[in-house]
Amino acid sequence: MYGGNDLSVVGTPTTIPGNIHGSMFVVFEGIDGSGKTTVSNLVAKALRDRGIDVDHIREGGEFASPLVARMRDFGKDTRNISLRPLPEFLMYVARDAQLLAECINPALNRGGLVFADRYLYSYEVLGHYGRGLELEQVRPIIDSVAAGVWPDLVVLMDVDPHLARARRRSSKVQQKANGERTGRGSGSRKGLGGVGMMHRLRAGYLKLAEREPKRWLVIDNCNTDLDVVVERVTEAIASLYEGASTAQVVTGTKVAPRAATAAEAPTLESAREAFYDMIAIRRQNEPAVAAYFLAGLVDGEAHGWRKDLAKEAPHVVAYGLRALGGEGAWELRETLRFASPRYVAKSLAGVAVEGERADTMRREFYNDVPRAVLDTIRGSDRDIAWEFREGAAGREPRAVVASLRRMESARAWSWRDRYIEEMGGDTVYEDILLARPLLDSIRGLGDKRSWEIRKRCLVESPVQVLKSLDGLACERSWNLREEYAALAPKVVLRTFDGQDSESAWAMRRRFASRAKEALDSMRGLDMDAAWSIRDALIEVWPSTVASSLGALGGTERGLALIETLLTKFPRNLSLLKHVTQVAAAEATGGAARRNVLDDAV
Repeated sequence: MYGGNDLSVVGTPTTIPGNIHGSMFVVFEGIDGSGKTTVSNLVAKALRDRGIDVDHIREGGEFASPLVARMRDFGKDTRNISLRPLPEFLMYVARDAQLLAECINPALNRGGLVFADRYLYSYEVLGHYGRGLELEQVRPIIDSVAAGVWPDLVVLMDVDPHLARARRRSSKVQQKANGERTGRGSGSRKGLGGVGMMHRLRAGYLKLAEREPKRWLVIDNCNTDLDVVVERVTEAIASLYEGASTAQVVTGTKVAPRAATAAEAPTLESAREAFYDMIAIRRQNEPAVAAYFLAGLVDGEAHGWRKDLAKEAPHVVAYGLRALGGEGAWELRETLRFASPRYVAKSLAGVAVEGERADTMRREFYNDVPRAVLDTIRGSDRDIAWEFREGAAGREPRAVVASLRRMESARAWSWRDRYIEEMGGDTVYEDILLARPLLDSIRGLGDKRSWEIRKRCLVESPVQVLKSLDGLACERSWNLREEYAALAPKVVLRTFDGQDSESAWAMRRRFASRAKEALDSMRGLDMDAAWSIRDALIEVWPSTVASSLGALGGTERGLALIETLLTKFPRNLSLLKHVTQVAAAEATGGAARRNVLDDAV
């Protein structure tokens, strides 16, 4: 029987010898980066090794249906930024209706064990908890599409969104370094909601697990070894397959995670110790994730850990050196220059003190990774920058034009004109891969020609157009922000960092409770408006409240706020990192520096 122990069944399952269930349906759920795809594939392999046939509808992360894969691509495509919550929900539910008809129901009717990586639960969570649709509107549609086909077991991979993000980002760094494609460079529509979206989705999944505690097996995938998780989930599903009830399996499956590291006292030093304890634990099984958490840290202990992780996670370590000076950083660049040339070269962006040293290394890398070198000279009008542009014009035209960011000189515009002509004229505005570098080049420019480019690119490259507003304060830029803020808060809120205007504060107040990027935009601001937002959102965004302090972290008021945050959230991974940055600055007598890593890896 499939569809759960107490729900009606569609079709007539085939009886499988030695198995009480003719067919069994298991769904893996969780936020992006929770590990559901990894675990579901490893569990499927383990069960097959036991002689149990498993039909995985999304083997290796790829849908069994090419049509469903194309429907997924449409939902992810940021060109469809204007898609509203209800039609988005209907589109995703239609996707699962197709998957049910084409793949899931036929597999269940053949008999055996069927796995799905996500099911209709995901769209209830996204529609209601993520986008704010009424549950009374969402549930009837989902129930109608399911037609009684519900899983015997739901395995929820539960993870802290900060850790999930670190896993996703470190994986992307390694994929790019290895030359693997990670999309068309525009991210995904769901990602436009920012970190706040992931927090709301996680809360939604946990609500669903509470609603059906006898069907949902919740696995802590933050602090448990992967092999332990796979073993326990495999045993649970095998027991269910052999005749145990879902309730027995859920209550009988114990996956005891390690205790999360925590600051023992609400002090800078205690937070710092807890953070490095976390790094020590994380590096045992996830060295790349440990290296990612070290990115941007300047103290000696961070450098020691980076050296330790350099062999296991060279690309992520090199990525984390971006903008860092000092002998420790330069030593690691020399160590990693052959293992990860692309990210070592990119790490030179923002290195100012050792300018001559950085230029020497740029020349050494230029022939092998010219695109990475060009990324480090964005906005530079120095002779060496123009030399690099001239040399790479034929090989890397997109990187060359992107390196003109914020430059409004006649020389810069002549290069933009040249790029448009050589890339096919009007074709540039219609292809996101061609438009993106052009839009990068006009970030922060408010002249007539820049606005004409934005206008022509808006349909095919809306996210890149929004990013190009970075730093603008004119009425036209605010009109565009207002138009898209609700659809892409993550992007819009990042375009007015540090602005102290009525429009900026109004937008921060409107979105701060749902999008932590509102606090990111006021890093280091010391006026009453900023402090009132910080105080109001301590419980909502503890780590971002800390990072929004910037150099204020070392002031009396800033330290008092950090003490409050650590008292309330001693186990928050991201908070521990931000406080470690403050501790490093205090130890050296300097101001807390902003982590300048580029979010768009």
